[in-house]
Amino acid sequence: MEGFDHVSFGNLNEMRAAIGSETAAIIVEPVQGEGGVRPGGEEYLRGLRQIADEFGLLLIFDEVQCDGPHRQAVCL
Repeated sequence: MEGFDHVSFGNLNEMRAAIGSETAAIIVEPVQGEGGVRPGGEEYLRGLRQIADEFGLLLIFDEVQCDGPHRQAVCL
């Protein structure tokens, strides 16, 4: 997608290297839902917070998941 740099989930070094002068925010889906459930670990999520604070960036968690047998959408 134009205007976005994509980095590997869980890789803080790659995230740090992708930040440039035009970077405004880090957007992450903390629980990856494609091909199973893959949550970002506490260390990774705290690391993103530290990077965002260091560079003065917004940290946005994009989290919409289906829950339970009724498949209710939950927005966090």
